[in-house]
Amino acid sequence: MENHNEENRIKSARLALGMTKEELGQRCGVSAVAVHYWEIGHNKPRGKNLLALAKALGVSPAHIAGSDAENTVREQAAAYNSKPPLVPWAEIATWPADTLTTELPQAHGIPGVPSAATITLDKTEKAIAGRLVVAQHAAGASPAVYRAAAHGPAIYLEPLSGNYPPIAQDEKWHIVGVITRVSYSL
Repeated sequence: MENHNEENRIKSARLALGMTKEELGQRCGVSAVAVHYWEIGHNKPRGKNLLALAKALGVSPAHIAGSDAENTVREQAAAYNSKPPLVPWAEIATWPADTLTTELPQAHGIPGVPSAATITLDKTEKAIAGRLVVAQHAAGASPAVYRAAAHGPAIYLEPLSGNYPPIAQDEKWHIVGVITRVSYSL
């Protein structure tokens, strides 16, 4: 019997792979409850979640969304690639979205980038050496921009001004996210 709706396709593919909802959720970066809601049709996977789900199940996003879903997948991809919400700088560490944009305050600027530039921050991307990251001290100081550096398995935060020594990333320092885009108007 062919699966005619999205939730049946998700559950059938998961069961065919012998995965639990918890295992599928871990592979997609969501909870087992989110997987359950997808399977019963209460919610639909969209954007990044749809892509992660398709990858975890080894199927195309169009397969999950249905045979007539070519336009749906394009719309969801466009929505995912559209501009994330503009979040105040002071709230970026606590903002619940995985990807967000914020205006870069002058005090936390990037050399060569004007103040009030808009940055896109991905909270799910791993900080690797050479990438610009936003980090915040556990004491609650305002987040700041650093360059990630590695020494063996340890990650260090290098201030961009060059006037300060690198900071070891530990339990006192939280990497809020990786800067994936900087844009500004001339």
